This record gives sequence, C-alpha cells and structure tokens, in this order.
Amino acid sequence: MIVGAPQILSDEWMIIGRQEDTGFGGRIDRLAIAPDGGLVLIELKRGRTPRDVVAQAIDYPTWTDALDAEAIGRVYARFSNGGNLAADFRARFSLLLDEATLNQSLQIVIVAASLDASSERIVGRLAKRGIAINVLCFQVFDTDAGQLLGVSSHGLMVRSFR
Repeated sequence: MIVGAPQILSDEWMIIGRQEDTGFGGRIDRLAIAPDGGLVLIELKRGRTPRDVVAQAIDYPTWTDALDAEAIGRVYARFSNGGNLAADFRARFSLLLDEATLNQSLQIVIVAASLDASSERIVGRLAKRGIAINVLCFQVFDTDAGQLLGVSSHGLMVRSFR
C-alpha cells in the first residue's frame, strides 16, 4: 500500500529515489524531498523492526552527506526515467528548488508493522538528542467496508486511511 501510495507517509514529501545504492553495501528503500529542500530517508520493513535496522538507518546519512545538487538530480533522473528535479519540484510544491538549502536537513523514517522494545529505546534516545528519526508503524484492518490502514508513531494513532 505504501509503495503504491507514498503520500500515506506524508503529503509533504516528494519521492525522488528508490533502492539507491549507498556504495557501502546498503540500499535506501525510498528517498524523498520536503518543500524546504531537506531529504527524507525512508526504510521500509515488513515485520518487527530489529535494532540492526535502526543502525542501518542511522548509517545512511553518511551517504546523503556527500550528495550535492547535481548528485541528487541524478538520483531523481534515474527514479523518474529522465525527469528534471527542479522542474518537477516546482510543479509539486509551487516553489523554486533552492540549491543553497538543498540537503541541509535530513529526516530518517523507519516504516514497520511494529517496533521491538530495544529499537524503541534506541530511537527514543536518538530523538531526545536531536536526531530527526521516527518510526511509523502500520497495521491493515479488514472490514466490511474494505481495508483500513492504521498508522501509529510511538504508540499514538495519528491517522487512518480507507
């Protein structure tokens, strides 16, 4: 559901890459950009989130730190089959893409069905220390009216989709 409708995660993000090779043995599931030019690393996991997934996710910024505007444009061109990031950013957000603010901030989002206690402690500690990391947990509920998608972050229901 999330791959087919990424706006479920946030309608403020524009997906600009998928399965990007970090060059050190990892692949970023989804890379997005926010209206302020900040990048969003999205790690998708089907089951519970073991603590090594958190370690993997906090290692990825070493790859994004090296990305300049040209490299981010190449990531988007691969993802969009030759699209132009600046033009598509403007169409999506009605804003000019400012290369000076591009990749000046970063969010890490881990998407999973549930979070184990160890991962929850680690993510909570990192968040308290100012590292922009969050875990979104999704559950699918079958009802007579169709499927409902429940979303929680740190145990609080934030929205559901039909």
